[in-house]
Amino acid sequence: MTISLPEIRAANRRFFRRVLYSLREARWITRERVMLGGWVFALLSAFLLVWGVGFYTANGLTAANGEPLGPDFINYYAGAKVAASGHAPLAYDNQRFLAFEQTIVGPSTRRIYSYPPPMMLLSLPLALFSYVPALIVWTLLGAGLCLVVLGQLVGVRAAAFAVIGAPAAFLNLVDSNTGYFTASLLGGGLMLLNRRPIIAGICFGCLAYKPHLGLLLPIALVAEARWRTFAAAGATVAVLALASLALFGTGTWAGFFDQMAVNRSLLDMPVLWNWLLTVYVAARELGAPPVLSYTLQTASAAAALAVIAIVWHRPGPLEIKAAALAVAIFLATPYANGNDAVVLLFAAAWLGREGMRTGFLNWERLAVVALLLLPLLASTAAIFAGIQLAPFVLWLVLALLARRALLQ
Repeated sequence: MTISLPEIRAANRRFFRRVLYSLREARWITRERVMLGGWVFALLSAFLLVWGVGFYTANGLTAANGEPLGPDFINYYAGAKVAASGHAPLAYDNQRFLAFEQTIVGPSTRRIYSYPPPMMLLSLPLALFSYVPALIVWTLLGAGLCLVVLGQLVGVRAAAFAVIGAPAAFLNLVDSNTGYFTASLLGGGLMLLNRRPIIAGICFGCLAYKPHLGLLLPIALVAEARWRTFAAAGATVAVLALASLALFGTGTWAGFFDQMAVNRSLLDMPVLWNWLLTVYVAARELGAPPVLSYTLQTASAAAALAVIAIVWHRPGPLEIKAAALAVAIFLATPYANGNDAVVLLFAAAWLGREGMRTGFLNWERLAVVALLLLPLLASTAAIFAGIQLAPFVLWLVLALLARRALLQ
């Protein structure tokens, strides 16, 4: 029996329609299956973490390639140490700061101090400990705080799976970055907006250590006339800035402003592009020159700002507004990496909760999974195909969130 070409084409069309329907509805994505996936990822993460400790302690506190245990934590710890010793400006003298880091962990890769002085102020208690105890305190405090805050949304068990096993959380654990703290402050602040607006503002203000991740917060607060929270956030930023100025001196702030030019140059280092999730990096990986890449990044930021202003100005559930804000942050800044994507776990939780409460719209179940797995999907595509998918995925998710907000 022969099959004609029109019959083959018709069969292909039916097949692709079924696949499209399956992805659009994604009813096969259930809470139980997500929890099972979380369990698998958590076990894999735990295994890799144990292996990672052995890898990063091959030569004392460093790996065979010179990377220190807690690759990013050495930055925060050394910054706290120089600040506590009364030599805070040294943090922005890159050669001397590198030499100081090497006195702590031995030969290591270059870790410039790219944070503003309020970061030294917030991390100052780390100077009370030696390196390894400080790293343990940092990790347990960050993971525990994120677990408690996220647990308010999805329950302790689901939050534990996410905090250990989600790709963004795993990257944050391995690098000992600030992702847990950033997610807890932003997510916790958004959760407190209605009940404790002043405390919410204090949480937002503490994000001054990563100001590029707070670019859209004022827009959202003004759009919804959250004046008490806006004032509390501004006051917190002012207190942190003035306190760091008083404690560490004008030379420290001058050093930070000089360092900003070096920070910008990091965006043009191809070795980092696999892990940066922004429009600028996506454009560079596709061959665009810096000027065009910055133009596209600026356009993305302006569009994200407009979406947030509209979504937050309209009535609607706070959870969808909060999820949209968390996603839009990554589309507004040129510098955000997989560690920062811990905050997208909150976006996934907010969208998932709203979907279970009112019913999922087309593509939303898939969006929840994409948010949970984004760093893994994005870095895999970047490494093997040279394409940074994160901005494309995030814009699609933001469009879905805006659709839901506008339908309210």
